[in-house]
This record gives sequence, structure tokens and C-alpha cells, in this order.
Amino acid sequence: MKLKALLILGLSLGSLVLLIVLNECLRKPSPQFILDQAQLDILEVPSAYRSPEVLAFGKRLYLTSCSDCHGNYGTGSKRAPSISDSTWVHGNGHFPHVAEIIRHGIPGTMMLGWSTKFQDTDIKALAAFVTALQTHPKAKL
Repeated sequence: MKLKALLILGLSLGSLVLLIVLNECLRKPSPQFILDQAQLDILEVPSAYRSPEVLAFGKRLYLTSCSDCHGNYGTGSKRAPSISDSTWVHGNGHFPHVAEIIRHGIPGTMMLGWSTKFQDTDIKALAAFVTALQTHPKAKL
């Protein structure tokens, strides 16, 4: 009985440590995710949404809300197209258009709008991260 209790306690503590480590990894922007400011100018990303903190927040939103369909690196899946390059199935991949897609969705597809779940600043942070994926498609998330 004691062995079973110790095993359960050990597994619980191990899970807690794993959750703490994962949380820290999601908080910190990847050192490889260095932005090309000229490229972001072309993609129309507002300067207020280029900071590492905003991109890290956008990354967390992406990993919890978008990666199931678009993949961890935005490279797409059977359920949704790639969003990590300049070839977009819907639109041009520039920040204003990406934000509108996130906000309102794409009729006739599985892409639903997120305006009822996210605030506008959240949508813009997510759009900035998704747009930035185009400048570093192989960036470690």
C-alpha cells in the first residue's frame, strides 16, 4: 500500500515538473525566431506587434488554438493548409488579411472565426506570430 502511494506521489510530482518545464518553454520566445524587420514591413505587421513578448503570446495562442489543424510549425495538414510560407490558399498572408481571417474565419471551410473567443489584441498578437512564421518557416516553436 505504501509503495502504491509513493508511486502515485512520484508520478504526480513528475507530471508537475513536466508542466512547469513546458510552461517555461512556451513563455520564452525561441532564440532562432529573430525577425527580419524589412520583411515584416512588407507583410504590414505593425511595430507594436513585433516585440518578443507579443510574439511569444501569439505563439502560445497558436499552439493552443491553431496547431491541431495547421501543425506545430504552420506547415499544414489534411485539415488545413500551410501558413508558413508566402503561398496562401486564401488571401496574401499579410498581417491585416491574416487578422481578418482569424477574426471572421473563411466561409465554406473548417476555419471558423475567433472573434467570440479572443479579444482584438489577442487576434492581432496571433496574426503577428502567424505572419512572422512566413519569415522563418523552420523556426523552432
